[in-house]
Amino acid sequence: MKYYWSRPLFPDLVPEDQRVFVSHDGALYFSALEPIDAGNYSCNVHMGDSADSSMGRNGPVFPLSVNPSCKL
Repeated sequence: MKYYWSRPLFPDLVPEDQRVFVSHDGALYFSALEPIDAGNYSCNVHMGDSADSSMGRNGPVFPLSVNPSCKL
């Protein structure tokens, strides 16, 4: 089973990098949020090894807002 996150609609997948990753159980993590991260996200679960697999499910869409904070 493989997990993917999309924004705003599948197949616009959230790229994983040094700041964003998907855990083995499908949780989406950010080491730091940036304004570009704001948007609607949906989890996609696929039974195959790629996002192109025809056997999968799309989860509900939820919004993520990023509020600026003061820096110390």
